[in-house]
Amino acid sequence: MSWFSKYTPDSILYGASPDMVDERDAVNGVQITYCGFCDEGTKTAADKKWRIVRYVATAGNGATVTERMYADGSTLFNYSWDDRESYQYQFRQA
Repeated sequence: MSWFSKYTPDSILYGASPDMVDERDAVNGVQITYCGFCDEGTKTAADKKWRIVRYVATAGNGATVTERMYADGSTLFNYSWDDRESYQYQFRQA
């Protein structure tokens, strides 16, 4: 079972499942998963109408620690799914 199938906190937080998921293979015990939520009227993955969340799950010593960070620390729908790897990720900003 993949990490994302096991834990879907955004479906609880936002009331919906992500519209796009990019789950990377774990490297050295670290797994990165990008989740994209599109705003109404989004036509393509290139549109800057996405909220992008990156999860970093680190396993070790019998526990998993997960960080949930947002593109530029923002929960706004101002980002392009196609550019998800180029953003700086931070914890949610006020």
